[in-house]
Amino acid sequence: MASTMPVPASARAEITPDLIKRVSERIASGIPIRLALVGEGVTVPEYKEHLFKHPELQAIQDVERRKFLENAINMLLECENRGVHIRWLLERFYPHALQPESGEGAEDDLEKPKTVAGVLEKFIELFREHARRL
Repeated sequence: MASTMPVPASARAEITPDLIKRVSERIASGIPIRLALVGEGVTVPEYKEHLFKHPELQAIQDVERRKFLENAINMLLECENRGVHIRWLLERFYPHALQPESGEGAEDDLEKPKTVAGVLEKFIELFREHARRL
């Protein structure tokens, strides 16, 4: 079992493309970044700062994160009660999209047409717009 004790500054690992690839693959399997870095000798703030300074390395992580999201969404779409899971996903990652627009009341959202999965059409359009940007 890996220790979660802080690593002394003298023992800090160099952040290399190989380290980022290893950590990114863990993230793609669904492991949170904090746990993906355990045993690597790098803190989350150091890791994030390094990625910010090196966009070409950020791209490695972005590819793996996209793989995770694609797999997760495909699993949601294949499950029997997908509407509930998609709603959870929307509530967690797009809370602003669930708020009524100015001039709309909560009652208006309840009356708007929904897809077969029970998801409001405006969310489907939001996902389509996001997918076009990828």
